Amino acid sequence: STQSTWGHFEQLKDALLQLRDRIDTVNTFNGEQKQFWNSTIPDLLTVLNVKTRAQNDTNIQNEVRSIAIDILNRVTFEVQRPHYQHAMDTMMRVVESDNEDNAVAAMKKVMDLHKSFKGPDLDKHVQPFLDFVWKMYTDFQSIIAHHFPGSTPQDGLTLARSAKGLVMSNRSFKVLTDSPLLVVVLLQSYNQFTARNLPELLKCMVGSLTQTAQPGPHQKQVYADLITSQVKTASFLTYALRHYSAEIQKYKDDIPLHVIKLLFACPKECLASRRELFVVMRHIFDTDLKERFARHVENLLSDKCLLGDVPTNHCDTLRPIAYSTIADLIHHVRSNLSTTQINKAVAFFTRNMYDTSLSLNIQIMSTKLLVYLVETIFKVAPNSTTAEDPTGDAFNTMLINIMQGFVAKFHSLHKVYPALVQAEQLNNADSGADEPDGTVSPAYSLCDKKADADTLKDFRGMVKTLILGLKNVIYVLLTVYNTGSSHQANHFQVQGHLESVPGRRRLGSWEVKIFVRLFKTGLTCFHTYCQHDGADENPPAEEKENLENFASLFTHLDARTFSDLMQHQLPALYDCLIDNNAFHNIITHFISCQMVSKTFVDILLGFLTKRMHKLADISTPKAVTEGNVQMKLFKIIFVSMVNVSNNIESVTLYMSVIVSNCLKYSTTYKNSVKYFQILSALFRAIQSGKSTNTQCNFDQLQDEFQHYLTPIIDRLAAVHKHNVPASLREVYIELCLKLPVRNVTAFSPHVLCVD
Repeated sequence: STQSTWGHFEQLKDALLQLRDRIDTVNTFNGEQKQFWNSTIPDLLTVLNVKTRAQNDTNIQNEVRSIAIDILNRVTFEVQRPHYQHAMDTMMRVVESDNEDNAVAAMKKVMDLHKSFKGPDLDKHVQPFLDFVWKMYTDFQSIIAHHFPGSTPQDGLTLARSAKGLVMSNRSFKVLTDSPLLVVVLLQSYNQFTARNLPELLKCMVGSLTQTAQPGPHQKQVYADLITSQVKTASFLTYALRHYSAEIQKYKDDIPLHVIKLLFACPKECLASRRELFVVMRHIFDTDLKERFARHVENLLSDKCLLGDVPTNHCDTLRPIAYSTIADLIHHVRSNLSTTQINKAVAFFTRNMYDTSLSLNIQIMSTKLLVYLVETIFKVAPNSTTAEDPTGDAFNTMLINIMQGFVAKFHSLHKVYPALVQAEQLNNADSGADEPDGTVSPAYSLCDKKADADTLKDFRGMVKTLILGLKNVIYVLLTVYNTGSSHQANHFQVQGHLESVPGRRRLGSWEVKIFVRLFKTGLTCFHTYCQHDGADENPPAEEKENLENFASLFTHLDARTFSDLMQHQLPALYDCLIDNNAFHNIITHFISCQMVSKTFVDILLGFLTKRMHKLADISTPKAVTEGNVQMKLFKIIFVSMVNVSNNIESVTLYMSVIVSNCLKYSTTYKNSVKYFQILSALFRAIQSGKSTNTQCNFDQLQDEFQHYLTPIIDRLAAVHKHNVPASLREVYIELCLKLPVRNVTAFSPHVLCVD
């Protein structure tokens, strides 16, 4: 019924448009669908083969061909089975001789036909298409000259273009962009063509990546098409690298260089192509070709290469994949990097770690990579720290820079956490505010809730990563640049704790300042980090682990440095302890660590004995809390004498001050029960030492105590004679029972005091 209208292209165009608009209805009209398409598909193919010809300019005839190809692409495969060979013949002619828009649409149909009707009937179309692709890559320089005047073509291609600007398929970058994917489909479906065609295809494809162009001011789109086609070609090479590694080995030195050149050449309009290049690089990093990228690391460690001139509003989505890709490379090739490359990587990822505009995931990734680089420095530095080789000083500077970056990050974290907690609490509150019909308000999507939860979780991960990373940095600083040790670095994900550092060196004044700043910023961060209570409170085990790991950062300092640090920073730690009981984990760790326990206990006892008058202060809740904190600290110190024998000497040294203050303040202040409780804890600790391996040391402590036995008993007797509260009387009885008396004879004159 439409044959009489096909003589006129306008009527033919209208008829085809009506069919395309109703194609969804026709495709689902099961009753007469097969009969309809059996007559319509041959007519559509006749339009392409007979009624119209390939056009190189925009006209009505070209529009008719485009609509016909579009309809064929949308027809279901069930009804075109009787016509697939004829359709393949027609589509191949369109690919080889039509303009680029029609050819690209026809290539989609060719791919679908090969996927749906793969078999010997379509074998004859494989080699012609592979030859067509090979010819285009061979003439790549001529194609560039066609679009970008100034280059002389190397063959006899006709370079004339129509006034309308349509490009024929054999000179089209868009056709080249879609060709590699179709080549992959053909080589996978028809393996017999691989051996004959792949080597030559690889040769001309790699050659095409060497070609460049200088676009004019009005050639941005065609230049973007050129770069996109080269990116797709590079993507095909990664496919060949995985499946045909033997054939591509000869180009292993060229591919990394071409990929980096594409990153520099990729214009800002090709955001998707730049993103695909990072995917290509990740695939290459899964092969042994990643080692070839090591020599180009310095070029990659720049935003000019990774991001180019991409607009700022698109950088937020591109930077994560760019930085994670280069981090993946550095992680794989870090053992092959030079000193200069390591130094540049340290500077690059320290900047990223401190960049708050990046997500916490990327900041954590940058922090972990810096720890990997510390491990590399640890392995390389012992061989470079000679007097004749200045490389050791360079590595030492890198370690200091990494540590300073970690400390600066700690300083900034405490400002972030309250806002994250507030945002999550607000989000949780809003998530419960349902609409009247029971649905959740669309203003707060599930994605938003998940993002907030992940951000808070990532913050905790960032804190843990920083602390464990600092352990490795400090270990290397105190080991490599002291003894030249070649022990294996304890990677933070494996062990997460420092080994004992033999022969700890004394740090310089500028290094000590970094540790002082670390302690200050750490306290500030944990003071904020640990004070938030709520539905999403930190697990106690995680909080305790982080605080203990933080304390362990300072236990491997030399005794004098540790002493100087604690003498200046103990008041700040004490104030934090009053505000938050979680800081007891830091105190406990210092006291239980054999290397610093005696030094810390000496400082802590000197600090506490000067504040014993505050034990009786109950004027404010904070004063009561401080009294409880003091009493708990005294008990921890006394108990530690059993496990850390050196602390007995410290307690012996402060015995007179502790006992004298307790006796003096118990008569001065009305609320004196805590002073007797401290004496009780001291008596209990002295008595417990009799059954330990450190009995000899406890004997010295008991000998020192005998000098205070008489005034203590006199004070207890005075308390007994007065009308005292029941709580104090119970402490009095307990003290009498626990008096550490060496012999009963010395105690007998005072027995009558106890009735």
